[in-house]
Amino acid sequence: MYGGKHEYLINLGYTEENVNQIKLKLDKGNYTIDNIIVYARPKIQIENSINGLNRIAKNISYTTNKFEFDIKLEESESVFISIPYSSGWKAYVNGQKREIIKADDAFMVIPLEKRRI
Repeated sequence: MYGGKHEYLINLGYTEENVNQIKLKLDKGNYTIDNIIVYARPKIQIENSINGLNRIAKNISYTTNKFEFDIKLEESESVFISIPYSSGWKAYVNGQKREIIKADDAFMVIPLEKRRI
């Protein structure tokens, strides 16, 4: 869940099932919800975003819980990932675990260093 004082974004994840109902269970407290909007991205739209990596990356593979790709850097850069930030994600660069930074209060960035040979 990501949010500020009056607005929240809740990442409900991915499912192969058809869904016509969502049940939210919130911690104890008092809540007033004036408006709720559910956004869904079709799987093909997500696949198209991932395939857009072809411009800069090679050997792209993904499942519902993992994605991998090879990238050659001319200089140190960061990879911005438009998947909502969650502490459950882990990042590995050349087999070494790396920190994932929360970007724009909702997404993920992984800093990459140019490999010195």
